Amino acid sequence: QFNSFLKKMGKDYEELIDAEIDIYGDLRCGLAHSYFVGKSCTIAMLNNPESNNNCGITCSNDSYKIIIEKLFKDFEKTFNKLTEPHETKTHPGNHGASTTSAGTGS
Repeated sequence: QFNSFLKKMGKDYEELIDAEIDIYGDLRCGLAHSYFVGKSCTIAMLNNPESNNNCGITCSNDSYKIIIEKLFKDFEKTFNKLTEPHETKTHPGNHGASTTSAGTGS
């Protein structure tokens, strides 16, 4: 589920997963269980708008760079998109009953 969510955060995150970089093991497990990233890591709090960072996580030469502001904004945007309520419509003939946009009754 971790990797699946990261892929939904955008093309650059998807490319990290597809490149078989162990973000789950190195970052998530490392930070959650031992408070340590499994590789060399640079952490920046703020995104420099002039640097054109498309991703809050990069990995090159066996070293991570995490930009907290960018990672959080991408996470928040994806979370909000996945948790927003589905559109409901009232159809004539349903006597006011609403159905979801997928067409199933509610």
